[in-house]
Order: sequence, then C-alpha cells, then structure tokens
Amino acid sequence: MLKGKTFEDVFTEEWRTDILTHKAPCEEGRKRDFAIAWGAIRFAKLIGDTWSLIGVSAPKNLEPKQPATQAGWWLNGKVIPPTCFVRIWRSGDNYEHMTEKFSIDRLGTLRWYPGSVLGKEIPTVDPIETDWPGSEFIVLTPDLDLCFEYRIMGGQIVEPQVGTLKIEEHRVMFWQGYDFSPYGTHYTVIGDVSVEACQAQAPYFSGICIDAKIVDVQTRHRGSMPDPGDIQLYGLFRMPDGKKVMAPLELFPTVNDALNYIDAVTPPAKNN
Repeated sequence: MLKGKTFEDVFTEEWRTDILTHKAPCEEGRKRDFAIAWGAIRFAKLIGDTWSLIGVSAPKNLEPKQPATQAGWWLNGKVIPPTCFVRIWRSGDNYEHMTEKFSIDRLGTLRWYPGSVLGKEIPTVDPIETDWPGSEFIVLTPDLDLCFEYRIMGGQIVEPQVGTLKIEEHRVMFWQGYDFSPYGTHYTVIGDVSVEACQAQAPYFSGICIDAKIVDVQTRHRGSMPDPGDIQLYGLFRMPDGKKVMAPLELFPTVNDALNYIDAVTPPAKNN
C-alpha cells in the first residue's frame, strides 16, 4: 500500500482499459505464473488450488525507496558471493526436478515458499543427484564452505570457478569472462529479518537460523532476454553437524511486498 495515494495516482486510464480488454492467457509464463496485459497483473496457484495475485505493475513509477544498508552479506569477515543464493532457473528445471524427486504437491509451493518444505518434503541439505548430462548435482541449501570456494553456481555444484568479486555501492557482483563484462550475478540486501521470523519460515528444518536477510538477486545473461531478478528471504542456518547452509525461505513479488513483510515481523521499538 502507498500511503497518501489514490488509485488514480498510481494507475492510468490506459492501464485500466488494457486490464479490462485483455484476453486472459491459457499458458503459464517463465515463472509458472499467468499475466494479463503483458504483465500488468500476474497471478498463479501458489499452494493447492488457491489462486493468488502475485504482482501488479504500476504504470507510474512509485516504487518505494530501499533503505540504505551495508553492501553485501558478511560472515566472519568475508562477503557471501552472489552465487550462493539459489533460485529457480529460467527453464525451471532445477525446481521441477526437486518437485518430482521429493513428491512436492506443486511447483508453486517450492517456488514461493521453499522454507515450508525444508526438513519435510525435502529432508536433507545434501546435494541432489540428477541424470542430466554435465550437471550431476544440484542443491537448494548450499554449504557456505562451497560458496566461498566458488563451487556453487546457479544451484549447481561445480568445480571451483574463476571470476572477479566486486563490491560497488550497495551491490556485490561476481563476473566471469573479460574485466567486468555485463554478464554475471549480483545482489543487493533489501533489509534484515529477525532470526525468530526466519525460524518460523522453516518449521520442520533441523537447522538453527543465525542470520536472515531479504536479498534482490539478478543475473545478466548473454542474449536478449533480461533477468527480472528475484527478491527473496534467505536464512543462514547452523546445522546439527556444525556446518552452515544458505536456505531460500520465501519469494516476494516486489520490493514493496518485501518491505511490508519486514515491517510486519519487526517488533515495535520500545519507548524509554
């Protein structure tokens, strides 16, 4: 909700006409959702058979200003690289494989609320074997040691990768190829979330949440199709064996939804 704004302040007459006259689609988009008027409104089945509105693109740029935060997510004096944050691939193959392997009811459950299946449908943090050529193991909750060794790339376990890590303003970037080419992965920290709220997102998980943040992760690919990025809550968990893993917990349609979530789970400040 944008305080102090009327419906007409945000949505133009042309936008409303497009919504009312556009034919509803019959095929899912790249993120397993449906769109009206070329993405002006997006909706999907998230859990079970319940349809939910997951995104509204306002024609007037009223995106809330993100709070200033320290660049990057740090652990023991080291910044966590962008490649550590697992998300659905463009093809959806990684999440589809997990959905089938672990008999998850719907892809949308894993897509939007991955924390709800950790320790339940997905009982392990171990690498997940596939039968794909050239991609033998994928992972949802990567080991931080592998992240710092650059052995996690897009949710795949690979040989150590060579690239350039750079911190610029509020972004952390990892590029491969020639010097700071436009192709690579970067992230921005949107805000902090309490460990209590983090733990509540993964009620069946055996790990203990020790830090949590909402992160906007984007990857620039070679080719014409842009990556819209994913705004997602991630939790850093300490497992019973002592190792630390990075777990995706909940996906948000917009920055505004993420900030509203932070407000909702942040206890009010006590007056002295």
